Amino acid sequence: EGQANNNYIFRWDLLNSLWTQYNFGVGGFITYDNKLYFGSTATATIFQYGTGASDNGGDINAYWRSKDFLGSDPWLENQYTNIDIITANDDSDALTVEYILDGASSGTSYSVDLTSTTPFIRHKKRLPNTANGESFSLKFQDTSDTSQWELFGFRFKYRQKPFRPTR
Repeated sequence: EGQANNNYIFRWDLLNSLWTQYNFGVGGFITYDNKLYFGSTATATIFQYGTGASDNGGDINAYWRSKDFLGSDPWLENQYTNIDIITANDDSDALTVEYILDGASSGTSYSVDLTSTTPFIRHKKRLPNTANGESFSLKFQDTSDTSQWELFGFRFKYRQKPFRPTR
């Protein structure tokens, strides 16, 4: 929907006693047999709230992105050397790991196979010498229709680069 339309829906959460906010457009609500249904704003389609693993027939792109890390001295540039992750085994699935430098909207990504004979997968990735920046963040995602990946932990290492004047 465009900016001219208000797509925000407020729902009272009975368990936590607070309002939750969603921003998707609806063409109206109806409650039937204790289930909430809503209409599409674009087509003659009715959806049931809280069910399914798709968004109007397409896979839901689930991801998690870390905050930007500036290193131990935010005035110095860093050379990021490696990423280590621990995930759960999820047969026939893969996780996309993306590292992002200097707050960019996208970065460099690679795939981690989540198939293993053990319950945990420890994956270690050495980064190229060109992985230099003032800030660093990670994004984990899977766009398959079975997205059930679990991330238990990650770490990354870096070396501080020497001071360089900008002027």
